[in-house]
Amino acid sequence: MAERVLIYTKTGCPYCHNALEALHKHKVPFDEINIAGAQEREYRKELLEKAGDQGVPQVFLDGEHIGDDDTIEEWAASGKLAELAG
Repeated sequence: MAERVLIYTKTGCPYCHNALEALHKHKVPFDEINIAGAQEREYRKELLEKAGDQGVPQVFLDGEHIGDDDTIEEWAASGKLAELAG
């Protein structure tokens, strides 16, 4: 069974853009939650509880927090990101 990637982003965030670009480049299927909008405060509270950080992007793998854009960059460089593509 493929691992599920979930990424929290915000429109206009360059770090989010870079993380999404890496996921696309490596053809990793993912779900995205864009926190911009009326529910941003609730999403940030959720992120603080789940990831210990309110900043975006925040990335989860099968429901477990794995990190942020730095993690995506490290995984891209090491080949681990390509493994998620299946």
